[in-house]
Amino acid sequence: MLALRNRFKEAGNLLCSLGQYNKAQAVEYYCKGNAFMEAIRECMKEQDEDLRERHLNQAKIAVNLAFDVKKNQFVKILDDFDKRYLRLKIVQHTKRNMP
Repeated sequence: MLALRNRFKEAGNLLCSLGQYNKAQAVEYYCKGNAFMEAIRECMKEQDEDLRERHLNQAKIAVNLAFDVKKNQFVKILDDFDKRYLRLKIVQHTKRNMP
C-alpha cells in the first residue's frame, strides 16, 4: 500500500521489519525511494555472494540513474541561467545606450 503512494522508503522499512522478507523487493523499494544507503545495507546482509552482487548491481544502476537525472537538472538550470543572464546584459546595454 505504501508503494502505491510512492512512499518507497517507508515500504522498504516496513518490509525489512518483517521476519522473513524478500531482500530483492526491499532493495527495489529503497532504490525507488532514493534511499541508496539502506539499499546497500540490505544488499550486504545477503549471505549468498551471487545474490549480493545481483542486488548491488541493481542498487548501482539506480544510483547511476539518479545521478544522471540530477546532473541533467543541474545542467538545465545552468543553461537557463546563462540565457537569462545574457538577456539581462543585452537589456542593460540597450538601456545604457538609449539617447
